[in-house]
Amino acid sequence: MIIRTIFSILLLVLSGCSAATETSQAASRAHFRHNGLRFALDVPAAWSIQALRGNVAFEALAPRQPQAEPASSLAAELTGRQTRAASAVDVFTRTEDADVNLDAFAPKLLDLFTSDLRFQLQDHPVQPTVESATVSGLPARLFHRDAWEGPVQFDQRILIVARGRQVWALIITVPVADRASAAADVAAIEKSFSVW
Repeated sequence: MIIRTIFSILLLVLSGCSAATETSQAASRAHFRHNGLRFALDVPAAWSIQALRGNVAFEALAPRQPQAEPASSLAAELTGRQTRAASAVDVFTRTEDADVNLDAFAPKLLDLFTSDLRFQLQDHPVQPTVESATVSGLPARLFHRDAWEGPVQFDQRILIVARGRQVWALIITVPVADRASAAADVAAIEKSFSVW
């Protein structure tokens, strides 16, 4: 009887610890939902979150890590802007004139990101890897490539999904130096991304 009581108490204590761990893990994430543009995602709670206007509708930035050398670089001095040396998440969305054929549209969107946004493929571009994926039960494409912003090399994952005329792209950009330490956050962000 005493052993059964001790065992029951131990089970209660352990189940309470498990619930606390789940709660703290949930508390370590910040949920963002944009009802107008019909998307939602979770990012680490310590990241700064900003809703934006235009095709890039959302941005979340990881806190900058302390660096031994100043953040300025030759590229920043030449271009007059600082390079972003922290992980970031952006959501791009827009409405097209006709229903989107994902296989035809996704490469065009990737070209847009390369030519119009700050990320370049340097002098020796490597074709991105492409995987099939699913977002909210819809077919999606996941592009994975290396990109540069000034002298900083980034690992970039672009998850593209469409519903009718609406297209969304979740863009996760991580400095290559932080790739391993950010892997769990990247997976959690991709898993949480939903559209409707």
